[in-house]
Amino acid sequence: MTTAVRAVGVTKRFRDAGAPRTWKDATVRWRHPHPPVVALRNVDLDVAAGSAVGVIGSNGAGKSTLLRVIAGVLAADEGTVEVQGRVGSLLELGAGFHPDLTGRESAVLAGVIAGLSRREARRRVASVCEFAGLEPFIDRPLRTYSSGMQARLAFAIATDIQPEVLLVDEVLAVGDVAFQQRCLTRLRTFKRGGTSILVVSHDPDLVRMLCDNVVWLDAGAVIQEGRADDVVDSYLASERAAAGPPRPGGDGTIGVVRLLDEDGRACQVVQAGGAISVSVVVSPLPEPARLAVRLMREDDLVCIDTSTPLPSGQGSAFLAIERLDLAPGVYRLEVGLYDPSWRTTIDHRREAATLRILGTASTTAALAPPAIWTVGAEPPQSTFGSSTD
Repeated sequence: MTTAVRAVGVTKRFRDAGAPRTWKDATVRWRHPHPPVVALRNVDLDVAAGSAVGVIGSNGAGKSTLLRVIAGVLAADEGTVEVQGRVGSLLELGAGFHPDLTGRESAVLAGVIAGLSRREARRRVASVCEFAGLEPFIDRPLRTYSSGMQARLAFAIATDIQPEVLLVDEVLAVGDVAFQQRCLTRLRTFKRGGTSILVVSHDPDLVRMLCDNVVWLDAGAVIQEGRADDVVDSYLASERAAAGPPRPGGDGTIGVVRLLDEDGRACQVVQAGGAISVSVVVSPLPEPARLAVRLMREDDLVCIDTSTPLPSGQGSAFLAIERLDLAPGVYRLEVGLYDPSWRTTIDHRREAATLRILGTASTTAALAPPAIWTVGAEPPQSTFGSSTD
């Protein structure tokens, strides 16, 4: 079988690149240099033509670094990388966009950079607009686009060139839920058409659904590779073990945790103010317990903290959240299983799932509910609905 991507013995190191703030800092670094950080350690990888390979692992495992080396954005310190065919890279949606360029100009520029002629790049703008759903905005500057609109445009541009090799790094959670499904449909179509796909994702459901084989990275090294279901199961079992052993004598462990959209489909993204549900499968306990769910911001700020009693013998629970009025950003879902008094931890998953919330709010606060400013001496009578006597 033809190989589309081959990496042999790839090693990548990063040295401390932080600029010294004072002369003292520079002197200390010169006398006591920091050792390099090894992001990839002798990694071998093969992606067969027309197949989809997933790369999983915890944060800092080297997943994104591997894709950037394969894309040619970073150079390997050791080893070799060979890629056959036209490459489409979805490493960071919107990277390289200039805010003063219009959506149309951005699409043409990206097409030319990808190797298309100007005429062909201009001809493809119509299909880019149609897929992204941005026809009314295509001639407006990107600075007027929301983050979700920019993400939709970037995905449409990167996938419209009909790549033979597609590199995808945690960017399937773009736009609204409907657009996310369109992205997945396009990737499946590419795969059926012979495109080779290499995808990084924290979503085990996505990896199982899209990928034939999976590579599990930890601390820059390959821990396991093989069939998607086998490797994902091993990885999730390892994550559960790392969270701590169950209570002695207890049978309860947290199984599959899924984020679901309003239609009950697995998802990683929701618009600010949208609805989301959490499905948790637990191996049945011989006695009652308490199941807790937390939604944490990247800086570990607790945004949602809720729990429910779990009767003995019960093996599942479902949490529906009608509105997520949170600021745009990346959040993680934490799930814990405890005895009813909260004194004993039966099982705990610190990173059960990752959720990206999209929106236009620009704030450092976590809460971003709908708000309307009115400038004047007196507030309008109808701000919060009409009053009654």
